Amino acid sequence: MFKQSITRPIPAGAEIRTTKNGQEAKILVDGRWVWLPINASGKYRDRSRVWYQKIRMADGTTKAMGFFTNKAASEAKAREIQLEQDRVRAGLAAPRPIVDGKVDDLLEKFESFKRIGGLSAATAATEFPRLRKAVEQLGWKTVERIRQANSSDIIAWFEKLPGAAATKKKRLHTLATFLRWLVEERVLVIVPRLPRPSAKPERPRRAITQEEVEKLAKSTTWPWSILYRLAFFTLTRKGALFSLLVGDLHLDGPEGPRIVLRPETAKTKVGQVVPVPSRLVPDLRRLVAEADGRPLFWRIQTINDRVRWAKDIKAAGIPHETDEGLAVFHSLRHGGATHLAKKGVSILLIQKMGGWKSIRMLEKYTHIQPIDAREAIDAAFSKNS
Repeated sequence: MFKQSITRPIPAGAEIRTTKNGQEAKILVDGRWVWLPINASGKYRDRSRVWYQKIRMADGTTKAMGFFTNKAASEAKAREIQLEQDRVRAGLAAPRPIVDGKVDDLLEKFESFKRIGGLSAATAATEFPRLRKAVEQLGWKTVERIRQANSSDIIAWFEKLPGAAATKKKRLHTLATFLRWLVEERVLVIVPRLPRPSAKPERPRRAITQEEVEKLAKSTTWPWSILYRLAFFTLTRKGALFSLLVGDLHLDGPEGPRIVLRPETAKTKVGQVVPVPSRLVPDLRRLVAEADGRPLFWRIQTINDRVRWAKDIKAAGIPHETDEGLAVFHSLRHGGATHLAKKGVSILLIQKMGGWKSIRMLEKYTHIQPIDAREAIDAAFSKNS
């Protein structure tokens, strides 16, 4: 077994510059963009060294195969392939020829495989052109070029893809399916490391104001009205609200009205007691009477709340998107925390109500603007204070 570096074709669309020592290409290596020299054949030398192993093939020839940067992993994979070739030579297994030649032939074979597997015509009409476009953009014209592909090539290709995040993820998924099939067909030894698109929303959520909550409650129907108000005034998550039982409400007693969130219904798996404004007590008593032992929001638990939310904010005249972000159901939690902070409620109390483990989470949930801070300072240090 030996170690060597190899030259690779420059990825399509890579940035190239000219220096006093010659030309250099900008290549993504281990998550960092670096300038690498281009040789006389128009290729760059890959710095990541690969362990190679000579495999005695079933037909008696010897072939050097490159595996991983890790020696132990390379040796293990080489033993697996050598065992398979020995079984073929002994007549104990059918040969699985490694595909060589043009990528177009390989793509046709992959498309036939997918169709036999039951891929619908509608999906094929979008997936196959998408895959061929990706292969073209990556510059994979031959099977050998695919074998030389590394993670840096694919990550650089993905970062330059135009369009929305969802579209980019679909293109990446199609390419990943093709690469996994190549491993099964012994064209590749392993699937290169692929990019991991963030699952976080691209646009932030904005805080719903108290005025908007009241407009929302008046324009919708029962019991959506109390659901929205309760989410805003108690900072309770939607899942915990839909899980509320009659016994979780405590509307009487010296401590005042409150909600007890059970650990099994909380996202953080930690139980907590959340105070409820007295103004909500009449609606909550009505909710308890109608529940008759069932979950408080049993009537609307199975309804698509996202569709209902979009319908209700439109009826209330609340914009779905502003410069501050999107208005979604979770914006009620953002809005409640922001409202309490502006009213001077202790940050520690807001943290406890929201069930956040760290005060730093309030930086995300309390949307305080510079003008809010100015008004708070002037009020705190006024002559009458």
